[in-house]
Amino acid sequence: MLSLAVPAPLAAQTLTEALSAAYLYSPALRSARRGLDIVNEKRPQALSAWAPTVTLNGVGGYANTNIPTQAYRENNIGATGNFTLPITRGGGEYAGLRQAEHLIRAQRALLLASEQVVLGQAAQAYMDVVLAQAVVGFRAENLAALRRVLILIQRQMAVGDRTAVDAALAESRVANAEAQLAQARGQLEVSLATYRQAIGRAPVKLVMPQPLAILPPNLDEAVRAAEAGNPEVVAASYQLLAAQSDVEVQTAQLLPSLSIEATQFNSSQRIRGYRYQPSGNVSGTTIELVVTVPLYQGGSEYAAVRIAKKTALQRADDLAVARVNAVAAATTAWRQREAAEATRRGFAGAVNANEKLNALNQRLTEAGQSTILEVLTALQDLVDAQVNRANAERDRIVAGFSVLISLGGLTARSLALPVPYYDPVGDYRQTRWRFWGLSVGP
Repeated sequence: MLSLAVPAPLAAQTLTEALSAAYLYSPALRSARRGLDIVNEKRPQALSAWAPTVTLNGVGGYANTNIPTQAYRENNIGATGNFTLPITRGGGEYAGLRQAEHLIRAQRALLLASEQVVLGQAAQAYMDVVLAQAVVGFRAENLAALRRVLILIQRQMAVGDRTAVDAALAESRVANAEAQLAQARGQLEVSLATYRQAIGRAPVKLVMPQPLAILPPNLDEAVRAAEAGNPEVVAASYQLLAAQSDVEVQTAQLLPSLSIEATQFNSSQRIRGYRYQPSGNVSGTTIELVVTVPLYQGGSEYAAVRIAKKTALQRADDLAVARVNAVAAATTAWRQREAAEATRRGFAGAVNANEKLNALNQRLTEAGQSTILEVLTALQDLVDAQVNRANAERDRIVAGFSVLISLGGLTARSLALPVPYYDPVGDYRQTRWRFWGLSVGP
């Protein structure tokens, strides 16, 4: 289970602190949240199908005619206000609102997927640094042990207990260990750079975390949870519902629509000429119930319905693919976790056995009773087992996070990270009934 601690101000030391920093400061996660804010505006757009439209038109004109029998000058000024209240648009407004709600929920699932990607990358970067630091430590200890063996051989050569061959063999192993240490330090620098990219700050000495304690008890439970809770599956299911609603929206374009239209007009006209000088004001109000029955609109409306139906079929296939991928991801990660655990136990036993062997060899070497090849081989076996065990421990932790990702459970809330949680419904509550205004939140 993850340890909980207050995030350090300068550098993360525990995995919980690293994940908290990634959650708070990841620009990719901020961008995904902006994407949800944008999709939230689809609901006010859908509600506009019921809202009235009000327009004001103004006109002003001047005419001067010089025909001898009809010469006149005309000034005309007028204004017209129009008010249209839609009653129904073939029922498409209801389907449009459902489509907007489905798309918003799909985007929330995609935001969750983005959060999982950010936290998963942070966890992997953390474990890569832990592994790289451990490998550097093992390589450094191995080099120090080989140098001690070389010094001992050189002392024993002085009294004739060892040969130049023994010294050359030890020198060869020391040179090889120096190269391996340099390679491990280079890998550590690469891991540190990746950590800074994922977390946003440089680490100090990191600690090996415990395996996740919030995983399902078995593979079957993990598969069922992945089929139901994987964010890609959830998003695909809502996208299918949105596509089905779009079929209704497009079909409504073929049905009659009903609206109330009101017009208020007011105009002033003045005419001056040789014989007539009429002038006056004209005003009035009209209120009409308008029924529009579409008969044929060039065929594009039928193509739009067919496109919507085909899109719905595609979204159904996308949902099936998402479920297959979720099950495959959960199964793969679970098996990798099991393999890493078995590998870790095996190499842990190898480390214990090699540590005992090296302690025995040290005493025999000092007494001149063991061959140098046996001593050097034992040291190499020990460092190899230590590195392999560290790799297996890293793989076990990372595979656990991969399992959690496949279930949709790698979130700040599920990990109980000590951070203020982003509210995915906050902007939705503010915009769901917003019919006017241009301002947006920070």
